[in-house]
Amino acid sequence: MALIDAEYGLAGRRVLELGCFEGVHTVGLCQYGADVVAVDSRIENVVKTIVRANLFGHRPDVRCVDVDSADGLATLPEVDIVHHVGVLYHLVDPVAHLAAISRVAGTGMMLDTQISAVGEDTETYESLGSSWPFKRYREYGRDDVFSGMSPDSKWLTLTTLEKVLDAVGFTKRKVVSVRDERNGPRLLMFCAKG
Repeated sequence: MALIDAEYGLAGRRVLELGCFEGVHTVGLCQYGADVVAVDSRIENVVKTIVRANLFGHRPDVRCVDVDSADGLATLPEVDIVHHVGVLYHLVDPVAHLAAISRVAGTGMMLDTQISAVGEDTETYESLGSSWPFKRYREYGRDDVFSGMSPDSKWLTLTTLEKVLDAVGFTKRKVVSVRDERNGPRLLMFCAKG
């Protein structure tokens, strides 16, 4: 929380937390004074987040939303900041997702995501009128709490991700880290509107 607070200043800001899971980050954002809207595609995670936040004396707005569907994305409120941790790499259409997030993010976004290593992005798909290379990653669906909701997801390389971010309006970026993890490279980046 200290990183996102240092970058944007959370106190009094409306923050959209994507993928609240069990509410640990939700509570942290609330403790820094943010007005939090937390979303997750699994109702059990929404319930866990509500319970955890209430135990800490916080009452965030917690919603069950599929952020990989146009209908779900259309329900997201306008906010100052997006806390986007551990979600993008679970999505079927990360490009359309980021376009929708750009429309609701007033100031910026902290993005923490797995990315494809260079050369692993051997397939392409169409989104927003362009073709985007990606690495297909196998997910285990609804029954695995650490998986996305679909059978597979699309991982973008850093270069492709930066092109997407440019295309959707996040033209000011600061890469904090790219670290090697068990499943491949993981990126932490701050993104702001140009």
